Amino acid sequence: MSIRTAIDSTLTNADIPAYWMIAPHDAVTPCVVYQQISTSPMRAHTGNVADRQRWQLSCWAHSADETELLATTVKSLLDLNQTEFEIATVEAELDFPDADRELFRKILEFQFWKKE
Repeated sequence: MSIRTAIDSTLTNADIPAYWMIAPHDAVTPCVVYQQISTSPMRAHTGNVADRQRWQLSCWAHSADETELLATTVKSLLDLNQTEFEIATVEAELDFPDADRELFRKILEFQFWKKE
């Protein structure tokens, strides 16, 4: 299973609307929009042994409290998760309101490890 599929199924199974890269105009909020940022191969003398992928998950909602609650739920589902991934770790958080859409956004950056 790909990391993208695992993220999507983990969030969807928790009844969190999840969108890949762009939320549609009629997106339900609160929701999560996620995208891959980068992949770093981990190498040994025998070749590539694992990939470390950075992903950004943006939690969107109409209030700061609702956004914070969603981010806390997402972290509880994914941080240190070894069921769907080798391991997932939250690495950074950033609050980023969107005044144009009158929405609040908390960006969570995760690293996901995947063996080759």
